[in-house]
Amino acid sequence: MSVVERSVWYIESNLSRELNLDDIAKGAGVSKYHLCHVFVSVTGVGPMRYLRARRIETAAEKLLVDSKRTILDIAIEYGYGSHEAFSRAFRNHIGIPPDDFRRSPEVVRPRLAGAFRHSSYEPLSVKPVRYETRGAFTVSGISKRYTWETNTGIPAQWATLQSIMTDVSKDDEPCAYGVCTPSPSDRQFLYTCGFAEEALFERNAKIETVSLPAATYAVYLHTDHISTLTDTTNAIWNTWTPPNGQRIAHASDFELYDCRFDPETGLGGVEIWVPLAERAKHVAFIPE
Repeated sequence: MSVVERSVWYIESNLSRELNLDDIAKGAGVSKYHLCHVFVSVTGVGPMRYLRARRIETAAEKLLVDSKRTILDIAIEYGYGSHEAFSRAFRNHIGIPPDDFRRSPEVVRPRLAGAFRHSSYEPLSVKPVRYETRGAFTVSGISKRYTWETNTGIPAQWATLQSIMTDVSKDDEPCAYGVCTPSPSDRQFLYTCGFAEEALFERNAKIETVSLPAATYAVYLHTDHISTLTDTTNAIWNTWTPPNGQRIAHASDFELYDCRFDPETGLGGVEIWVPLAERAKHVAFIPE
């Protein structure tokens, strides 16, 4: 069972309980950052938004099935402290107030999404090409904060990076990095695209630096076009099978664009480095 499948099962099993992001992540057996990283990409929404939507939709069905219960009774069952708060959330999600829905459910009932169906998502099968311990290093470049629902600006961020670089010959072109650093809330992340060599930028460019500590990583290789990179990253995080019982660390992961990658065609391959929570006992090579 994948990370998203486990988290959806946990949410659906506890819709009438008070839940927070910590509870859902614990139910899925991963960190909050890990959960947020993959949940949006698979379901289209964040885990807490999914929870709120499913509570409203389940309450909507209950309004029809339990016709003798008051709207306030059902609202309280699903975590709303007042008729007004429930009505406002219901109208925002369903489109009409709960009183109107109870009288004329056929108006909007066909639009209710229902629970996420696990079978609708078939992740890629990916395995690490190697495990590698790397010392601390820094990446300098452009940083911007995103949520997992609003990260479509990353390609434009790379274009901006290219515009402030000094002239570098093709033979001397350095490795580029795309670093994802979790925020304290785990619902956002800082994405830094840049290089280990700060001198590559124009003198007046506004540059930020992110530091990565020494860590052991599971290294994956994305061999398809860069436009499908998220398919590979989603598969890594959603079907994570830890070596020696290890978890993904609550730390920065990164993409490594080395000499194999051609930025003009988007081909050549990208390495994805995922930090492990504990040091690996054995560094092994797994052939492709």
